[in-house]
Amino acid sequence: MRKVRYKIYHDTRHLLKNGKYPVKLRVYFNGRDKRYPLPVTLTANEFENCYLVPNPKEKYRKQHLKLKGIEGKADKVLENLEHFTFSQFERKMFADPVKKRDVESRYLEIIDQMNKNDRIGTAINFKDSLKSIQNYARENKRIKILTFEMIDQDFLEDYERWMLYRGRKLTTVGIYLRPLRTLFNQVISEGVINRDLYPFGKRKYVIPSSSQTKQALTSDQLMKFYQYESDDYNFNFARDFWFISYLCNGANITDLLNLKNNDIKNSTIEFLRSKTRRTTKGHQKKVVVPLTDSLLRLIKKYSDSAGLDKYVFPILSSEMDAVEKNKKSKNFIRFINQHLQRKVKDIDLPSNISTMWARHTHATQLIRLGGSMELAQESLGHQNITTTKHYFAGFESDVKREFAERLLDFRKYKVF
Repeated sequence: MRKVRYKIYHDTRHLLKNGKYPVKLRVYFNGRDKRYPLPVTLTANEFENCYLVPNPKEKYRKQHLKLKGIEGKADKVLENLEHFTFSQFERKMFADPVKKRDVESRYLEIIDQMNKNDRIGTAINFKDSLKSIQNYARENKRIKILTFEMIDQDFLEDYERWMLYRGRKLTTVGIYLRPLRTLFNQVISEGVINRDLYPFGKRKYVIPSSSQTKQALTSDQLMKFYQYESDDYNFNFARDFWFISYLCNGANITDLLNLKNNDIKNSTIEFLRSKTRRTTKGHQKKVVVPLTDSLLRLIKKYSDSAGLDKYVFPILSSEMDAVEKNKKSKNFIRFINQHLQRKVKDIDLPSNISTMWARHTHATQLIRLGGSMELAQESLGHQNITTTKHYFAGFESDVKREFAERLLDFRKYKVF
């Protein structure tokens, strides 16, 4: 790694109201430099006598020790940084020790970072988590400034009970507490708090897992859904996009809306999942979707084919910023779900069918038709096969019965 250099210098370009000049810390790395104001202002004579001379006089000794202390801290921070970045240096060098342990400050810092990286949905999730935890702390613990040391197993168990009393589900509790766990891991890795204070895990507080309800249609439901004829344009539109998702390896709607025409090859569609793009930069693997005739027909029905760099579906536009795109995508998903659920009684579909069912149904149907769990994992773009197993809704009852009735059928087996 290239060496990081720094020096304390007197910025005599800007005379302050007190007749002195600011003292700053200037850090150099990889052709760049940043200047950080220090809590010291000095005249030219004071700076020379308290810092530039090796043995300052008694009246300059206090300021001399202060500046040397800053140098010592900079040395220690740089020594403990495995990989230097200006942002990491700033956090460790200048962050207020109390502020480092302030839960709200940590939340706001990571929310700001996510917004800058266009991770709008995750930023909203962290914001909702912060609001919920703050409301609990202020209503029940009378805590205005919440620090990580205040959050222990009892705090989290009481928070869970408070959420359930207010009619929230355990799944929601889990959604709100996972961001907090992320922040705990962050402050522990930075040495802000001791690992012994970590409140999550075995023999401590276990975050409720997401609902394991399998959201997959049966083969009969899938056929009825696909063949159902309606003169309702909005329903047909919603149903078609559900099946585009189903046929595109269960791609989520946000990924579909972000497809560009140049993602469509001769016989496949290839794209990076937005989630994968954010979390696995070092090992990104594209989802490859076979472009079947049925899928191509649905795409052509709704696509805007003007230009390779244009969106396939004219829902988003390049003029929108990340916040607008996120809002548009959420509204589009809500539109699909609402219009599907209006017709569930007519088609005998589950009342809570949604776009997510397309992804679960794709995985389940793939395995029911003889595909392996590994094939489903690759199709869905999962990094871990355990995640894929959670999507599989199991085999249908008639298939189970068929196998059960054959358990004593020895004619096809050689008996030793």
